[in-house]
This record gives sequence, C-alpha cells and structure tokens, in this order.
Amino acid sequence: MALGIDTADALNNSCFNWPNFYSWMGHWPVFVGRYFGGGYDSTAGEFTYFKKTTGGVATSVAPIQASQASRQSTAGSTGYSYGQTDAGTTIKNINNFLASGELVKQSSGLIYVYLDVEANTSITADYWAGWANAIWHSTDPSGALPYYPCVYTQFTESGGKYYPQSSVQSALNSACTNYPSAEVQCFG
Repeated sequence: MALGIDTADALNNSCFNWPNFYSWMGHWPVFVGRYFGGGYDSTAGEFTYFKKTTGGVATSVAPIQASQASRQSTAGSTGYSYGQTDAGTTIKNINNFLASGELVKQSSGLIYVYLDVEANTSITADYWAGWANAIWHSTDPSGALPYYPCVYTQFTESGGKYYPQSSVQSALNSACTNYPSAEVQCFG
C-alpha cells in the first residue's frame, strides 16, 4: 500500500525534519496532498525540494482545496457561485504549478482534485455542483481537460463498510438530481 501525507505547511518548511520522518516510518511517502486553494496554499519550489529530499520516491501530488465551511454550507445560486469561484482559484493555482514545471501530470494524464470537507461541515448540493462542474470543465495549460472532482473528508464505519459523513453523502446525491445538466459526479 502506498503511503501518502498531507500538510498545511510547505514541504520545504524548515519545521519539517524529513530524516526523522523516514526513521519513524522506515520509508518515504509516495505521494503528498497539498492545498492549492482556500488557504495553506502550496509555495514555489516545495515539490522539487520534496522529490529531491525523498530521493525521487515522492513523485505524485494530490491537489486539495482547503475546507471553507461558511462557503461550502451556502445554499442556492450563491452556494453554486461560491463553488465555481473556489474551483476556479484552485485550478488557476494548479495550472501555475503545471506551467512552471513544478508539477507534472501522471502518465494517465488525469488529475484528481480533492475538495476538503472537514468533519461536521454541512456542504450543500449547490456548492458541490458549482465546484465539481467547474473542476470538470477546466483546462490545463496545454488545453486538455484532465481534471476530475473528488472529496477529501471524514468517513464513518457502519456494518463493516465506510461512508463519507452524512452531509457529503446528501450533497453528492442531491446534486445529481438538482443539477441534471451539470457534471457533478464525484470520482474519489
């Protein structure tokens, strides 16, 4: 199983002691989740630094948009608009890193973009629909459509199965019904 980490600080922040991490785990993480919108955003040079620090082991980045509870819980056309705007900011930041060469697409050419929905955040179907639709229709610097909307959230166990928190389940299910002409599918 591949080990991945996410951080609220840049990977080249001096507070990280990567040799201690390696000693503790016995290996390097294969991928890292980093924020590209909503706060805790990625900084130039951190992915190159991290790849070099791990001897080239860490080769993948999972782009995340930080949770913004007040925006994610907004309903109606305002919630949809917030979702679109937030997705646009996140994609712009990802595209800047792709254009600079700091990020490289995987061989599949697909980029799964995660929306962080913190525990007990009541995300609305409207916000999700605006966010997911904007992610799906965004292009990368080459003009390709590689982006797939995903959710990064807390899961709970029930009957031996794991489910996303109830507000996420509700938002995803309702978005399909409420926005039949939008691309609202969740890919991960």
